[in-house]
Amino acid sequence: MTVPARQHATEAGLRLRRICSRLREGRPIDPEDAEPLADAIDRYLLDGTSIDSTLGVRAGKGQTSARRALQIADRDQAIRALAGDLGEDAAGGNVIDAMLDELEQFASWHWPTLRTCERCPEDIGTRAGLLWSVLKLSGGRVLSPAYLIEIVQD
Repeated sequence: MTVPARQHATEAGLRLRRICSRLREGRPIDPEDAEPLADAIDRYLLDGTSIDSTLGVRAGKGQTSARRALQIADRDQAIRALAGDLGEDAAGGNVIDAMLDELEQFASWHWPTLRTCERCPEDIGTRAGLLWSVLKLSGGRVLSPAYLIEIVQD
């Protein structure tokens, strides 16, 4: 279930990702992203309005920040990919139970040494990479079965 305010924050965060990617590659920013960025800079220079506020990435009190909204979207995507990967192995079984088992095993045995990595280690394999992503983006916690079901079915 995507909350409308979180959807707005996710879109703002995705815009920043696109802008950053273009800048790193030395390519021009797409006009649909350049216009809001230029407006934000103009507003800052005109009256001091913060750029992050104008771009919609600053969260108000009780709202989800763009950074957190992107983390949630990335985590949910990793959970769905993991469910798809496990669906093949858990033929006839419960994918959510299989996912919980895998997450709990990974959290117990591998997470303590991998949790400080900023990026997923490239040499751990696809499934372990998905498990790492889910835990990293969940603050190291294994989510409840009900929450996993909600994400997989969304």
